[in-house]
Amino acid sequence: MKTKTPLHRTAALFALVLLVTFAASQVNAQTASNLVVWAVNGMNGQTTASTNFTATGVQATAISLGSGLTNNPLTNAISATGVNTASTTAAASLSANDFFEFTVSVAANYSLSFSNLNSFVRSSSTGPTNAGWFWSRDNYATALASTNSVNTSTAGAALNASLATNGITTSTTFRLVGWNSGASSGTFSIRASGGTNQNPTILG
Repeated sequence: MKTKTPLHRTAALFALVLLVTFAASQVNAQTASNLVVWAVNGMNGQTTASTNFTATGVQATAISLGSGLTNNPLTNAISATGVNTASTTAAASLSANDFFEFTVSVAANYSLSFSNLNSFVRSSSTGPTNAGWFWSRDNYATALASTNSVNTSTAGAALNASLATNGITTSTTFRLVGWNSGASSGTFSIRASGGTNQNPTILG
């Protein structure tokens, strides 16, 4: 039977340290359910929604308005008017910058796994009837989740997307797009009137 030399033991220990270090650098569903949470609950007129939680290795911008939208103060929401009534498709509204957006990026030596995007969305009676989440990973070509009947109740309704993407090491921008608006004065918002559990969240 061969006896391990000190050199063999040192090499094995070094390999084990590398393995543990690599595993610790991964941000995934097994170690963190919430990757990013934005503090929409409690807002009252602010033009951006800041994060109130980011997991280790994750960086994210505030939710902001595209240049085609105008801030519309609303409690427990980031809200806007200005969705172009001529925009009858998501592509048209994207071109008109009629969207909410945020970017999620990754710190050096980390990778991300996206599982879900959860949000509550609302439109007024003259706001956009259609809404969808899009992302930069396919250049906003295909909706991650969409509805052709945006909820008009005070609380809004869930518009969640399944992402199921692993090994992300570059920045990803998400956009919530509205289209088919009845009037440019109609409102469109990301809501959290039901409490902090309704804050928009990316899970991994």
